Amino acid sequence: MKYYFTEQLNSELLELFLIESLEYCDKFSLIWRDDLSDDYCAGEKDELLEELSTFIVAQIKVQEWPGTKILNSWATMYTFHLTQQSIFVLLKFLKSLFQCHCFEDFVLYHKSGLPFLTTVFHEEIAFLDIDETTIKQIFKQIPILQELLIEQEKCKQRYAVSVKYDNDTTYSPPVKIIKIFDSETQAEMFVERMSSCGYSEDDFVILPFIDRL
Repeated sequence: MKYYFTEQLNSELLELFLIESLEYCDKFSLIWRDDLSDDYCAGEKDELLEELSTFIVAQIKVQEWPGTKILNSWATMYTFHLTQQSIFVLLKFLKSLFQCHCFEDFVLYHKSGLPFLTTVFHEEIAFLDIDETTIKQIFKQIPILQELLIEQEKCKQRYAVSVKYDNDTTYSPPVKIIKIFDSETQAEMFVERMSSCGYSEDDFVILPFIDRL
């Protein structure tokens, strides 16, 4: 069963969650988008890989990974052993579920090899794919997560169109939401209609979020 995160985890809670995940997981992966320019995030890629070099398991070219599929470019997926030591190093770079030193889409893998935690950085989506027994054990160890996770059947991904403030290109609040849609396509069509009325598409941002049913 999938359980979606409805809010971001602070650094302390993220550390607790990663330590708890050692009971169930033995690997994690990060994605580097190969279409990034050489001077983008200069040095950050090498810094992270050097610090985690002793934990690396595999490095492969991919167009698909948990939660994401791309068509016109390639990415490199780096897989690492998950240990107390690698978590300590990882937390130097993983500042949230959606921010990791210019890498993307942090994934934890269950000891069975299946994804345990899947994240999609661009859309700020994160979910656990686990059974009821495991989620109860996690809630017992970290009770506050009961307030931050919701079953898939009780939520829906929706998309808000908002106006950017002062040319802000981030997804950070405050934002002025002007309309909410059930699909990203509907949101994109609305922005296109607004641009045909004289507005610039750059004036808007589409924000995905998890809405409780």
